[in-house]
Amino acid sequence: MIDGYIKNAEEVETVSLYYLLPQNNKWHEMIDTTNAINGQFSFKGYIDELTGAYIKIDGTPIRIYLE
Repeated sequence: MIDGYIKNAEEVETVSLYYLLPQNNKWHEMIDTTNAINGQFSFKGYIDELTGAYIKIDGTPIRIYLE
């Protein structure tokens, strides 16, 4: 689970999560989006191993690691 807060955010702002997963010997880009309401957002899910990812807020990528 990722819970986040965007300081000085607009009332509703789109937040995107990007990461790569191997499937059938190929890399597939996984994308999830949510709305930050009053600056607060959340992503829920499960991942098998440590994975590099990006959260994009207003077009600005922020590097994170999921585990």
